[in-house]
Amino acid sequence: MQLNPRNLRTSRPHAPEANGDPTQGRTAEHCKNPDSASEKSTMELGILAWRKALELIRERTYASPITVLIVTLNLVIHFCLSVGGEDLVWEAWLWGGFTLDAVDNSEFWRFFTASWIHADWDHVLNNCMAIYVLGLALEPAILSGRFALLYIFATVFSSFTNIFYINDGISAGASDGAYALIGAMIAVP
Repeated sequence: MQLNPRNLRTSRPHAPEANGDPTQGRTAEHCKNPDSASEKSTMELGILAWRKALELIRERTYASPITVLIVTLNLVIHFCLSVGGEDLVWEAWLWGGFTLDAVDNSEFWRFFTASWIHADWDHVLNNCMAIYVLGLALEPAILSGRFALLYIFATVFSSFTNIFYINDGISAGASDGAYALIGAMIAVP
């Protein structure tokens, strides 16, 4: 069964009225083009991505090795980080959290490592859950190589953009990769 994104973008199902006019009883807002993403709120687009992900997971017959690898690495790295000491902020910085001072010191490897470091267990578990659910649906659709490139590019690019937004503090976490997967779920037919 091929998932039709057009069916997912309607705000709610409307049955045609008895006289056959499908717009009868609908407000002007509902008569607008249901496929226009600009008319949807961020929350609605996020819900659409999750619905599409769950539908694709139900249909899947393809293993998702990159998704499992990303989730496993995030969990193992955070476990090692949490065993290393009690001050997770200091540990996050040592292990590769992104800071402006690090960029000033030419530690450019932190563009890559910041997305593998997390602040606490809630942070890493929420990110891993989102990556796992979205990855199970998206990786078979775009294949493992493209999925890996999408994830790595999104996390590195997100760290790069932090130069403009982070004045003081540490940027860490895989939320940037999770948001990239949500965007890809919306974009992939």
